[in-house]
Amino acid sequence: MNEERRHVLEMLANGKINAAEAAKLLDALGVGGTAVPMPPRPAKLPPIPPLPPIPSVAKVARVHRVRTAHNYQRITPEYAAAIADAGLPDLQQDELWQLQIHHVTADYVRRLLKLDLPELTVDDIVQFAIHHIQPDYLHAFQKLGFSDLTTDDIVQFGVHHIQPDYVARFQAMGFTDLSTDDVVQLGIHHVQPELVEELRQLGLDMTIDEVVDLGIHQVRPELVRQVYKLGYDDATVEQIVDLGIHHVTAEFIKEIQGFGLPDLTLERLVDMRIHHVTPEFVGEMVALGVPVTAVSLIDLRIHGANAAVVRQLSALNLPDLTTEMLVDMLIHGVTPEFAQSILAAGITAVTAETLVDMRIHDVTAAFAEKVVQAQGAVSAEELVDMWINS
Repeated sequence: MNEERRHVLEMLANGKINAAEAAKLLDALGVGGTAVPMPPRPAKLPPIPPLPPIPSVAKVARVHRVRTAHNYQRITPEYAAAIADAGLPDLQQDELWQLQIHHVTADYVRRLLKLDLPELTVDDIVQFAIHHIQPDYLHAFQKLGFSDLTTDDIVQFGVHHIQPDYVARFQAMGFTDLSTDDVVQLGIHHVQPELVEELRQLGLDMTIDEVVDLGIHQVRPELVRQVYKLGYDDATVEQIVDLGIHHVTAEFIKEIQGFGLPDLTLERLVDMRIHHVTPEFVGEMVALGVPVTAVSLIDLRIHGANAAVVRQLSALNLPDLTTEMLVDMLIHGVTPEFAQSILAAGITAVTAETLVDMRIHDVTAAFAEKVVQAQGAVSAEELVDMWINS
């Protein structure tokens, strides 16, 4: 094999030429007709095994990537010049970009700067643009006396759709020292000036905080009228707000009043509502013949009294059983079962007070039975003394 032929075959083997090109070169060298060796075929690859099944997973919400790169080439020289001419020269590219992508116009900037807002920044302007705060809107609040509004204050006004004429109506009613927080709270809770006017006509003199509280708890003039009609015509704003907070309705007051409780104040009506003293519960206590007051009924419910327990304790015919003693019995765990076991043991002169003493000192029914078996009948008071001295 001469040198030229070897070189052609090496080029073929290295993939620098294909078989047809190699044949032509060999023909040109005068060695045509010689079979051109083909490069060896690669060995057959083994078959690829099937992929295992993909385990099912919970569907994940698509996460949208946020492009953070700024295309400053889109900031035109004309836009930059217009913003500079409006009063914001020498801005950085990033600042111009923020203004442009939020559609801040030179006219918008110019009108804002005329308002002499303290330390107005590009970020402030962007925030105003995002929340669609117009310069005329800001100017209207300035005329109402809100000259030191911060960007956050203004944005809060806009977010809660607080209009200048809304604030002006409260100022006209005498609320002349409104803070920005007062205004925001009024707007959040949708307190209408008409509500304040109507409540004032009923005789309520309110601070702005009380006005907000009335709005938060949706106290309406009709409740105030009914409370006055039911005999509480000296009710304060704070008391009426408490009625609203705890859902003390005129119907509830009427039902409780029907039992003739001697100490039924607005505060106790609220406490009764808090501790679930219902008209049904009061009726059950009255039917049992237990002398009740608003305070004792509240205490009974606080300590878990129900009609069944009170009925059983009342059936013992204890001579000193009052609602106050019932409360003490409940506090110290004097159950109907315990009281009946003491009586069944043969103890005499049992009272509510002595039963309470027994529970305080852990006197048991078994001890009572042993004493009676050994000494005969003893009084409840003697039994307690024996236990203490034993």
